[in-house]
Amino acid sequence: MVALPLMEQRSAKWWWYFPWSSLAFWGMALCFFLMAYGHHSVFFKPKSIHAWRQADSASQFRMYYQEDISFWTPRWHSFNNGNDNIATSEFPVTYFVSSRLARWFGYSEAWSRGLHFFLFVLGLFYLFRLGRLLLSNPLWAWFPPLFYLLSPACFYYANNYLPNMPAISLALIGWYFMYRYRLEPSWRHLGLWAGLFTLAALIKPSEGLHMVVALAFLSWEYLGAGRPPGVARPWGRLLTALAFFVLVFGSWVYYVWHDGNNVSLLGILPLWEGARADNAYTWQVLRELWMPALASWPLWLATALALLALLFHRRGYLFRRPSGDLASVGDWELFRPWRVTMLMLGASAAYFLLWFQAFRMHDYYLLTLTVAPAFVWLSFFRVYEIWFNRGRRVWILLAVLLGLLVSSAYHNRQVQAFRNWEYGDDYTTPALRTIEPQLREMGIPRTAKVVIAPDPSPNISLYMANNPGWNAELHGGVNDLRTFQSMGAEYFILKDSSLLDKPGMRAYLGEPIGKVEEIAVYRLDVAE
Repeated sequence: MVALPLMEQRSAKWWWYFPWSSLAFWGMALCFFLMAYGHHSVFFKPKSIHAWRQADSASQFRMYYQEDISFWTPRWHSFNNGNDNIATSEFPVTYFVSSRLARWFGYSEAWSRGLHFFLFVLGLFYLFRLGRLLLSNPLWAWFPPLFYLLSPACFYYANNYLPNMPAISLALIGWYFMYRYRLEPSWRHLGLWAGLFTLAALIKPSEGLHMVVALAFLSWEYLGAGRPPGVARPWGRLLTALAFFVLVFGSWVYYVWHDGNNVSLLGILPLWEGARADNAYTWQVLRELWMPALASWPLWLATALALLALLFHRRGYLFRRPSGDLASVGDWELFRPWRVTMLMLGASAAYFLLWFQAFRMHDYYLLTLTVAPAFVWLSFFRVYEIWFNRGRRVWILLAVLLGLLVSSAYHNRQVQAFRNWEYGDDYTTPALRTIEPQLREMGIPRTAKVVIAPDPSPNISLYMANNPGWNAELHGGVNDLRTFQSMGAEYFILKDSSLLDKPGMRAYLGEPIGKVEEIAVYRLDVAE
């Protein structure tokens, strides 16, 4: 068994033990959170970019809070998908836990957003610990998690309702325990990384690639490619981890397909099935919108240079055993982050091709790709730390990294300000965001089914009103409300008065029972 650094021994023995560097990490994360206006945005309802998808997740959180429903049958406000509002798709554990916190301490959207951001920082903390485990100079362990924290898209979706970043955060914790397992092959460590990778895949199926990469990495090790002497080949344990993942994840997928409404994307949208014009437009969106949202251009350039430095190292360090001073880094047989990096880059490339068409409109599908750059930086520091720890080199590298950190923090602050305050309404308006108490004053109970139009999304307007029912576009062939009324709709909330000109609409509407700025509320009556 390889001896762990003293700090890791203490934290392994006393889980509540926080050395000064750990406290400093959490303090720095809090400072960057405040710098990017997180203390304001954590209280926001769904808004800004992808408010549509935000509302789908926030609705499940709120329904868990206010309805007595089973964990296994999450619901949302919308009945658009059929005659029920069951929303079984991605594993809803974070929605359920945040709803319990809201019940115990009082309702606020901050419970859902805050839990997700806490998991994000916790995942980065374990990435920091992984760096402490891999690197002889703890100084370099700070930068991969802080660069990750300051990715604007990661920050935005971590402080949000979507399940992507919580799943990735759990996977980051899993990677720490996977490396601990590689050092100390105990059942406890195996259970932790296998369980965390499985939970990450349940929350967001695309994060199943972490289990694939981990099993491929350990198999590579055990097949003898540089296998250290005296270490057994515990294939039985790997098969146990694989069987556990397949059984649990497969059971959930079967349950979703059999009993769920398939309300989220569970398939693939590969590049080769897209039209040439659509693919060209997707590339343009990636270059002009999503790449600046993922990182500042200086950080993109620095990460690319770090990867090139690894690929073209003069000793071919990625592919064969090092010699000379690099061999003295220590325990190189047990620590091969560059192998994980190569496998992660390969898995990320496959994911990029398989879900390429989703990137045209949804930047949150790109979040899965953000783990690979963190491993690029870990590998870079692992390979070059001896060289950089000499003379003035350490100060030059430190100055460059601090400059990247400052520019990334400023870039993240700008992007968060734009997304949370300057971006368009995306189907929400100030009146809609405050409509719920007005509806209660009009005598409309929370359980009354309503129709809200126009709104093409499943849940945005319904979530704001906090009433079950239907969002409807009503700009197509639907000319009246008869269908909705036959399914139990009692009220019609009109956001655009031009819809009253549609043939047959007036027959079901009397005078408004109330107005909230530009929004009119009608009671649905049977046409005579």
